[in-house]
Amino acid sequence: MKYGLLTYFGAPYCNFGDYVQSIAIEYLYLEIMKIPKDQIVYITEQELKSYDGEQLILPYSYVLAFLLDKNHEKAEISNKITVVFLGASVEFAMLYDAYPLDNFFDSTKGYYNLFLKYSPVGCRDNFTKELLQRHGISAYLQGCITNIFPFRKEKPYKKVFLIDVPAESLQHIPQKLLENAEILSNAEEIMDLSFEQNYQKIKERYEYYRDNAALIISSRYHVVTPCNAMGIPCIFVRRTVDKHRRDIRLDTLHPEIQIVYDNDFSRVDFQRRVDCGGSFYEMKQQIIELASSRISTVATLYQNTQYIYEFFKPRIEWFQQMPDADISYKNRLLSYITAYHANSEGKYYIWGAIKLLCNGNSVGLVELVKSVNPKLKFTGWIDTFKTGILAQRRIFSPQHFMLEDGDFVIVAAETAVETAVQCFTKKGYGKEQYLILANTMAVQGDIEAELKRRTVGTEE
Repeated sequence: MKYGLLTYFGAPYCNFGDYVQSIAIEYLYLEIMKIPKDQIVYITEQELKSYDGEQLILPYSYVLAFLLDKNHEKAEISNKITVVFLGASVEFAMLYDAYPLDNFFDSTKGYYNLFLKYSPVGCRDNFTKELLQRHGISAYLQGCITNIFPFRKEKPYKKVFLIDVPAESLQHIPQKLLENAEILSNAEEIMDLSFEQNYQKIKERYEYYRDNAALIISSRYHVVTPCNAMGIPCIFVRRTVDKHRRDIRLDTLHPEIQIVYDNDFSRVDFQRRVDCGGSFYEMKQQIIELASSRISTVATLYQNTQYIYEFFKPRIEWFQQMPDADISYKNRLLSYITAYHANSEGKYYIWGAIKLLCNGNSVGLVELVKSVNPKLKFTGWIDTFKTGILAQRRIFSPQHFMLEDGDFVIVAAETAVETAVQCFTKKGYGKEQYLILANTMAVQGDIEAELKRRTVGTEE
């Protein structure tokens, strides 16, 4: 088993926010879990459904829409990929009416079966967690995986980055900050870059933020969250489009990130710094421990179960080729009926009122008897401890049945063999009137009898 990492998301115009979550997972792999790089398989969004290589564990902390089929209805993923949901969010269903929330829990097309298979589901926002729990899916809140980025070194930083900031916001930003500002976008066309080159370019962009920013003002969740995690002061500006929907991402935006509504910067403290200790540091460690333990647990489960399966595989293959277990007793019953009751019209009982012998009102032993002689009549059951009706036939006690010529008893219960033989001997029934179909378990005296038989045989 190896570890999967998504590094391309299928769009020529790419949102760096998808990729920064992969950068965080790669950091978790390499720096926290110490997974060798040759154990990491870099795959594309298209390969989520088509991948057919070595079994992968794939931490998933992205837009759930990537899992949809081409008709955008059913969630699909290769059976060679084991998903570990770290940051699931139904956010895109809040954005697009074409995929209503109810579809997540439609077992014929939504995510429901996928969530059940790979639960518990780690959620990026509390809204998603509570929604899944209300539908009976085990879920927990993790928050965004990008919160695990390490704090940067303390030193003077000068640049102000305005990243996808509405133009009308500029008039509210102090002049001193604007004089050191650089406008950037966190989404660009891939152009002629390879997947690997594009991924590297985005890593370098976030490193550029980390190494230069004194302050970041952005309308991008996946700018302010990862950059705040690095210790960069961030201000989140809600865009006009955000006002027309419930932005569920914000229920787990870091509490110290300032949020601007309707370009109201009046309460913004442009001098606020990130407290890189205390509860923030502890929360970062908790996410690291939670995410890495989820991945490790799944890896251990797969490796151990795979080893156990391989150990038992020869026996499993033998078992799958083994003849039906009931052939032996079927042959014994058919041979007995053929030998003693092939042409008679008598009745018979089954000793042992066992539900396992029945399929509703049908009794397998009765069907076997019919296959040889349909004129024989199944009268009922004999049982020492049970009374009443089973499969529409009466249950008799051993004291209340009587055999006539042509009648017989099939002893099907192992625990009844001794009692049945005593009963038959007492009533004087011969071997043509009963069949011990159940196994007779050996007792201590049988060893002495067998040794005596062998001794007699040797003497002869």
